[in-house]
This record gives sequence, C-alpha cells and structure tokens, in this order.
Amino acid sequence: MIEGECYDENSCARRVHDQNRATHKKRQWNYLLTVNQSLLPVLVWVHGGGLQSGCSSQSIPRIYNGTNIIARSLQQQPVIVVIINYRLGVLDDMYLTELIQENSSEWPTAGNYLYYTNKSNALDVSNKIVQNMNCSKGNSEMALACLCNSSIENLTKTYGYRQTKPIVDGYSFSFYPPAAIEKGKYNQNLTLMLRNNDYEHPLCFQVPDMNSTDALSK
Repeated sequence: MIEGECYDENSCARRVHDQNRATHKKRQWNYLLTVNQSLLPVLVWVHGGGLQSGCSSQSIPRIYNGTNIIARSLQQQPVIVVIINYRLGVLDDMYLTELIQENSSEWPTAGNYLYYTNKSNALDVSNKIVQNMNCSKGNSEMALACLCNSSIENLTKTYGYRQTKPIVDGYSFSFYPPAAIEKGKYNQNLTLMLRNNDYEHPLCFQVPDMNSTDALSK
C-alpha cells in the first residue's frame, strides 16, 4: 500500500486528517494470493469529489479509499485496485509546470490559466486569496511559507468554493476524462473498460455501500 496525506480540502465534520503539500498520491491493494497468478484485472480510479474534496488516505467517508471496492469484489477472483487523487484547487496550481515557466516571477501565486479565461484572470484569483490570507508581503517563497503556516480553517474559509482542472505532478488534465478516451488520449495498447459517472460526488454520499453490480446498472 502506498499513500500520502490530504491537503487543503473541505473540512470533514467527522474527522480531520493530517495535511501537507504532497497531495498527489496513490493507494493500492490486492488480495493475498496462494497461487501464482498473472494478468490480473486492474481497476484504476481517479476519483472526483467535484475537484474539491476527498483523498485516498481518508477513512470516513469510505468512498475514496478503495476498501469498499475490495470488500465487495467477487470471491476467489483476485483484482488489483489503484486509487489516485489529484492536486485540488487554485493554490495547488502554483505547481503547474506551464504556468511556472510562463510566469516564473509570479510563482507561487499563479492560478490555473487553463480553467479561467486568461492568465491575468488566473493570477488575479490566486493572488486575491494570498492577499486575504495576509501572505502577500515579501517574495514568493515567503508567501508560500505563510500559506503553509496558516490554519486549515482560515484557508478553507478564504478559499471558498472554487473548481479547477485536476493536476498530477505538474501536468494539468486538459481533457475531461470521457473526452480523452473518445479522442484516443490514452495508451492504445491497453485493454480498457471505462465507466464514468458525472454525478459521482452526490451519488456516492447517498449510496456509500454501492457495489460494482449496482454501479454498472445505474
């Protein structure tokens, strides 16, 4: 199992997790096998949460950490489950490679120009958050240190509700996942079955114990 911690997500009324900037991570499980097996099916889930909440180290609610999938897998049919979640929000866009290269003097207060109408708009949005956190004094390193030392409560309140494109290791997903599949933006040599749910966030909260059969029928 490989995992990290959550970062700057909406607070959970039932549990608050340790948080840091290393938010992109994966978590994987597989059954304990008693015989040699090859070509096992692999389920890769890049979870949603409205691009704003949830992480794979989260135990409550259980919709993001993969344990429900394993618990409800077919008996005696091993499967490998990989859960990935992406960087979330405007402040995480400070690590977006394209924006850092284009606006190196503005880092780390750069926003997601792929989501907003233009780069200037993106910088205005993220800089406003930094200013409202009283972290705009000094250079970019001081601004980043100030944000890192701020409380999660203040960050969440100041940040508000904002949705941006997901980012993994400095790369922004330019395509909505179904569009990426449709346009062939994936490894063509993979045997792939895709299932997408545009209403993942509310549906999973309403039906946290949904199994694969139920999901495919809805």
